[in-house]
Amino acid sequence: MSFILRNFIRNKKEKKNDKLIKEFQTAEQQLENELQFWNNKCVEQKEMIESLQNLISSLSDQLEDAKDALFSEIDYQ
Repeated sequence: MSFILRNFIRNKKEKKNDKLIKEFQTAEQQLENELQFWNNKCVEQKEMIESLQNLISSLSDQLEDAKDALFSEIDYQ
């Protein structure tokens, strides 16, 4: 096989490999972006759940206080 033909084949393979590498890098970046997006969503959901748990706890405390006040008023009368 001639030198020119070997170089031609090698260059074609290198160009094909470079194209595949770029495609994989693009796909990898897209996957990283999507992972970051869903990670942020999970953090937001976790924070929302914690906030709701705190609100429920606060409402439960207020309900207990109101119940105690009502029973105190009933006992007073």
